[in-house]
This record gives sequence, C-alpha cells and structure tokens, in this order.
Amino acid sequence: MKKIVSFLLLLSMLVSMIPISVFAENSERQERSSRDYDFTDYSSTASWDTVDLGSDNTEDPIIEFDITPKAEAVDGLVGYTSQTGTISDWGNPHIAFRTNPTTKVFEAHGGSYKADAVIPYEANKTYHVKIHVKLSQRTYDVFITSPDGTIQQLASNYAFRNKANISDIGRVVARGGLNAPAGQFVITNHTIRNESDIDEDLGKCRDTSSEQ
Repeated sequence: MKKIVSFLLLLSMLVSMIPISVFAENSERQERSSRDYDFTDYSSTASWDTVDLGSDNTEDPIIEFDITPKAEAVDGLVGYTSQTGTISDWGNPHIAFRTNPTTKVFEAHGGSYKADAVIPYEANKTYHVKIHVKLSQRTYDVFITSPDGTIQQLASNYAFRNKANISDIGRVVARGGLNAPAGQFVITNHTIRNESDIDEDLGKCRDTSSEQ
C-alpha cells in the first residue's frame, strides 16, 4: 500500500512539472484540427480557402455530400486535391464538380466540363452527390440523387482535371465562380471514406444478418 501511495505522489510531482504551455498547445492543436475538418455545414466562399480532410483517404475514397443551390442560377465549384496539394486556381483541383449558371445543370470536369446525364438543379432544393474516386486509374464517377429520390450517373470514368500525381484526397474547396459572391450554395453532411472501410462495414452487416 505504501508503495502505491509513493508511486502516486511521484506521478503527481512529475505531472506538476510539465509546463502549462504544453497543455495549452495540445488544446490549441485539437481545436485547430476540429476546425480544419469542419466541412459538414459549409457555405460557399468567394476565395480559394480550402478545408483539410486529412491524409488517410488513400484507398479509392468515396465522397458524399448534400448540395443546396441558393439561387436559380449558381456559378459554383466543389474541387478536391491531395492533402499536401494547393488549390489557388481553376485548374488546380483533381476532381471538379460544378453548378453551371447558364444551363442550370450539374457538371463534372473530364477533359472539359460536361455531363453524361442532364440533371438540372433548382434553388433551395437539396441534391445528394456521391463521388467514387479511383486514384490508381486517375478517374472518378459522380452520382446525383435528386430531391424526388431519382439516382442518375452524372460522370463515368472522368479523368482528373489536374494531371499531377496524387496518392490521396485530402483537401477541398467550395467557392463561387469568377466574381461570384459567397453563399452561392451550401454543403451539408459531407463525408469521405476509403472504399475498403465501407466494404468492411458491409461485411460486418452481412455477418450479423447471418447470425440472426
């Protein structure tokens, strides 16, 4: 018992010797990390500010989010690159998804902005976007779920816009077009997961179902 009390006293002394600045630094780092990954309820900007999504999205990640245009004609871009990448110009994103203000439809970049299906958007209605990234092939697919529940494939095997090699998806920008003001659209429920993680979860669901 005396040994335990002595150990606890020694531990208390050691902890008291740690500078308060260390705890403050760790707290600041945790707060900064939480802020960096806050892309769950995000209004589009008028700048190239990016949000850090981490560096572990390396296994053909699947990106999902809801997008709500705030006007009848919206000039907007949602673009992705690697965690160490930079987005400071229209050609920087590897994956580029946009709202076309002229035709009022969704588009993705695959050599140029285009779409395999005509999917119009309306103001203040929410659309679910799913992007399947194939890093090794340097391509991606895009699916849109309309408010009525209809699912359509917007893009199939579209080539990355930026040709520089990347091994992860870790940074995103959501902004209005050239000279467009902030608040053109809102992103909610944004997630990014590796395909292998999703397969693992599905496997667990199957195992649980078979046991019943």
